[in-house]
Amino acid sequence: MIQLQIGDTQHKCSYLPVFEREFRTPLKWGEKDTIAGMICEFTDSLQIINQSFIYCESVTPALINKIRAGSHCIKAIFSKEFVPVHLYGVTDLPYLFTLPADAPVDGCSQAILEIDLTDYLRKEYDTFDLMYWKAYEVEHLLHRLTGDFTLVENYLGITRQQRLQVIFAKDINDLSDLTGQNSSFAYRNLVMGLTYKLGKYRPELHEYTHILLYDWGSPPFLFVEGMAALISDLLLINENNRKSFDILSKVFLKKYPESHLKELFTVDYKSENFHIHMYHISASFVYYLIRIFGLEKVKEGYQIICRKNGLSDNLSVFQSIFGQPLEMVEKEWLTDIGVQVVNGY
Repeated sequence: MIQLQIGDTQHKCSYLPVFEREFRTPLKWGEKDTIAGMICEFTDSLQIINQSFIYCESVTPALINKIRAGSHCIKAIFSKEFVPVHLYGVTDLPYLFTLPADAPVDGCSQAILEIDLTDYLRKEYDTFDLMYWKAYEVEHLLHRLTGDFTLVENYLGITRQQRLQVIFAKDINDLSDLTGQNSSFAYRNLVMGLTYKLGKYRPELHEYTHILLYDWGSPPFLFVEGMAALISDLLLINENNRKSFDILSKVFLKKYPESHLKELFTVDYKSENFHIHMYHISASFVYYLIRIFGLEKVKEGYQIICRKNGLSDNLSVFQSIFGQPLEMVEKEWLTDIGVQVVNGY
């Protein structure tokens, strides 16, 4: 889809989007192009205005300021930093791409950039734009998305106001190539990147929950992922069945009884201690809060409990909202899902 040839060697690239109100792409969907030029490694002293491509280890403020300070003919910036760039108010940068870690970039070399978006099409609808793999039946995608959007909005009692861009990629590799992301994602309340899934799990339910709740607050993992994981499961199963997140939480907590909910206020996604069951535990606990205290009270917690605050501050806010300390509510939740509460828990 996106390749850079340096000398005689081809290197697969991923597009690093600059998100600013919309998802910027290097070409129109459905088109392809080939660009030739010199790729040069960026240094503070390098005169870059006459280069087609530049390479840097990471996209730095110094690089951005140098490019924006004067005229140039740069068509693309390549980096080995695999994260999207969020530059608020900056829309005049060249397009950004990743290079694999083993790609040799030393000095200046002749290069050819090939971009092929012919496998993807774009359609505009009343409240969102849809970019999708051309083999998908677009009317089926439309029916599925609008139906799932309505499910989430009705459950939360929130209606989206902001126009949305939705990317439905062929698979996770294409999603990574197009967005620089290794999994489905929601960026603010503007962009949602998905892969097509069959069966009971549909990622748009999870990500659309993030989209709707973006303006409500920035709570810790326990609430932000708990709400999204809850809805993606709850809306697709029989209400009379025991929820899978309760069952999986019970299995995990019996194996790791030393785990506590306060740890989910300070989750590091990249930590070696991070576990997928943290999503299930969070969903199970949030669902318990909704059943006992009501959805509006949980939404209040979502607004006020902030991940930027310290743990002790957030625990105090939790108690002020729900009328009990987290430890007490946690014990009641454990009993509810069938986990024995040990002494000193």
